[in-house]
Amino acid sequence: MVRIAVLLLLAALVGGSLLAWEFLGWWALLAVPVALYLLAKSLGGWLLRQLFMAPFRAKGAVLRGATATVHSLAPCPAPPPPAEGEEGAAAEPGEPPVERRWFRLEATIAPAGEAAGPFRHWEPGEIRLAPPEVSPEDTDDGACEVREVEVEGESGAFGPDEGMKYAGPLRVRLLLGVRPGTGSLSFRYYLEKFGEVRLAG
Repeated sequence: MVRIAVLLLLAALVGGSLLAWEFLGWWALLAVPVALYLLAKSLGGWLLRQLFMAPFRAKGAVLRGATATVHSLAPCPAPPPPAEGEEGAAAEPGEPPVERRWFRLEATIAPAGEAAGPFRHWEPGEIRLAPPEVSPEDTDDGACEVREVEVEGESGAFGPDEGMKYAGPLRVRLLLGVRPGTGSLSFRYYLEKFGEVRLAG
């Protein structure tokens, strides 16, 4: 994709310069590259962002339009704080922990149907939750921390997520740490947003 964009840009530069020289004169040979440079500079950030986000869009597409059926949401005791270096640990040693309310959430996540993109499976460990008003591109706003992910096995018992990938519906159990004042959350899978969890109190 990047190679195609570069070739198109070069073709536009050469073609534009030749046309400008033909109709406007020799000075246009300088004007066209300058104009193209200014255009590339103004669109460059947007184009780079689109190229960077493309793989995340492709991975998330498997849960585009997915449903999340919430079976239970219960307050629970706070888990022990993560050790230094583990996910969720304080950024700086000695930094006070973020105040959170803790919940055990059980839900079934079901894809909408046959995946449209190249990815056919999804990973429970990549599920995040964030307030509905937060952009799917900014799921790390700190409102909700997913501390544990468990998946339902064939026997009906829950076990720890071991990084497996699934093609269809799956019942999951998540340990959530939610900042006080957060009233509701939606599920996120990369850039896809679906379902809603309403928090009491």
